[in-house]
Amino acid sequence: MGLIVDNAGRRMAPTHSVKKGLRYRYYASATEQCAEAKEQARPLRVTAGDVEALVADRLRSLLSSPTDLGDTIAPSGFDAHVQLAIFDRAKEVVAAWPQLGAISRNLPHDWSHQREFLGFASG
Repeated sequence: MGLIVDNAGRRMAPTHSVKKGLRYRYYASATEQCAEAKEQARPLRVTAGDVEALVADRLRSLLSSPTDLGDTIAPSGFDAHVQLAIFDRAKEVVAAWPQLGAISRNLPHDWSHQREFLGFASG
């Protein structure tokens, strides 16, 4: 299942359309190809900027909260040294957040690149 779902639980995926040479990005619900699909809620389309702003805000909130960040990384089994490094880097990212501008809106999707963005060695 996708990371983003609509109110009917259907996976949403990024897509775009082009009108008069302008590209419009949005997230759209997957449509089922079955008889019951007609009875379900209509597919949802949300502008990509709105979705990405919510994700960026949640990420900033997560990085700003040592409790939430600790709860998130706890299952990873990182040792105390690595956890402290994560908390320190999170503080740096939050402090720089206003200056990140487009970077904060275009976080890489690949985990190895996210680790590099957050200042950790890849691997």
